Amino acid sequence: MKITLWIQTAFLLGAAATLAAQTPAKLPPSPKAVDIPATDIQAFLKAHPYGDDMMRMIDVGSINAGVSLLRYQKSTAPRTTAIIHSDVPEVYYVISGEATFVTGGTMENVKDMPAGNPAVKELSGPTWTGVVKDGVSRHVGPGDVMIIPPYTPHFASDVMSDIVFLVVRMDPKKLVQTK
Repeated sequence: MKITLWIQTAFLLGAAATLAAQTPAKLPPSPKAVDIPATDIQAFLKAHPYGDDMMRMIDVGSINAGVSLLRYQKSTAPRTTAIIHSDVPEVYYVISGEATFVTGGTMENVKDMPAGNPAVKELSGPTWTGVVKDGVSRHVGPGDVMIIPPYTPHFASDVMSDIVFLVVRMDPKKLVQTK
């Protein structure tokens, strides 16, 4: 009984020492947080009616992080062209509207977006376009979230009503311009 209690005590003391050793003696200065109020998002939407426009891309230390608004108009013709980004993962959050969102599959007829293209410089770094075969389709609407890893084809097809995505981008190589 005493040996078991001693082992438990030694284990807890060892765990506490390990945690203490991992805690830095002095924390680095905290970066400034950036707020984007809902009123700013609504004003930005009015000023940028369609397309993918970066609201903010900031240096947060080891990476850049940004938020953009992506809008598509309702369309009777399904879109078939997807994009792939090599370095920048994205998180899509549907603010309003509905569409079919396609991810994955095999991209054919791949074309490189030139480095001077605003999508490359201001949004996502190196990017390619093409037609996707055998992607996974799902209906998306307000409140839905899609996490898109690098090198994953993705696009919105069958845009049933004007759709607005808030897109969070993480840029580990700091390829995208800060704003």
